[in-house]
Amino acid sequence: MDASSRKLLIFPIPSVYKPKRTVCEPTRFCCREIDLQQLSLETTPRFVLHFSLTRTDPGHSEFFREVALTALTRLSGRLYVISAYADQWALITGASSGIGAEFARRLASRGMHLILIARRKDLLEQLAVELHTAHGTKCEIIVSDLSDPAQPAAIAEEVARRQINVELLINNAGFGYVSEIETVDLPRVEEMIQVNITALTKLTYRFLGGMMQRGHGGVINTSSVAAFQPVAYMGAYAASKAYVLHFSEALWAEARESGVTVLALCPGPTRTDFFDVAGAKGWLTKKRSQSAEEVVRIAIRALEKKKQYVVCGWINYILSLAVRLANRRTVVRESMKFFRPAKAK
Repeated sequence: MDASSRKLLIFPIPSVYKPKRTVCEPTRFCCREIDLQQLSLETTPRFVLHFSLTRTDPGHSEFFREVALTALTRLSGRLYVISAYADQWALITGASSGIGAEFARRLASRGMHLILIARRKDLLEQLAVELHTAHGTKCEIIVSDLSDPAQPAAIAEEVARRQINVELLINNAGFGYVSEIETVDLPRVEEMIQVNITALTKLTYRFLGGMMQRGHGGVINTSSVAAFQPVAYMGAYAASKAYVLHFSEALWAEARESGVTVLALCPGPTRTDFFDVAGAKGWLTKKRSQSAEEVVRIAIRALEKKKQYVVCGWINYILSLAVRLANRRTVVRESMKFFRPAKAK
């Protein structure tokens, strides 16, 4: 079929209607054909695209995905696309546990296929089996240590070799480090900067350009509520997350006209092994925290709303605003009580 002659069935709907089902119900709407070349903001009201991206009809799913995403791009966000995640590919770093593993579970439940990246091969393989059993998800595993400066380029080359277009990039890999100045492990700080900043930046630029050329896609960069203030005894970590926040917001502004959303995810304390790895064992048991499931749910909802950043939880959001109003000297001095290392007896 010639591309210029392809047509797509679409259905006029009220602006407040948000369909909950992926099954077309033509008896409820007046159906008509519209040439994709004629779709525009001026000539087209709000529509819903009714199409299926199930694995049971591979011959047609590619065509429907192509025309649906073309229409979505042309209407600049004025369409509610059914099954937009299905049969697309997401790349997740830090996927072996915590927030990264929960992203994998949530996206697999929506029909996405996954490229899982982390250092621990055994955990990635267990997760891949779990997702394939539950959802039929295709999982590609790439074992990688992002503290190695050569790894972001190697990952991009491997993805290209496997002929996969990444629709959603989730830069979740990262870690923290708690220390006093006198006892700092400088190589550990350098590794943290490499993972939290350099690898994230390289991967974002490697995949974002292709998304913009195709006119659709998304990037979620995991930052932190620590991005909004300096944190004593975690100075390099908080600064690395401030970089992620500002970097992501800048790219959001640049990419949004191309149909691509870049989101900075700013969770507060989350029930993962983050604090144990950072050198603050047991810290989380004394503080309020969120589950990884809640963080991921908030992140995906914010991405769908095309937000530039999101802080997880109302209390964390209020605190992120409060530190901007307070005296900076007071803010950083108050932060000392959170991670001051215990003195040896």
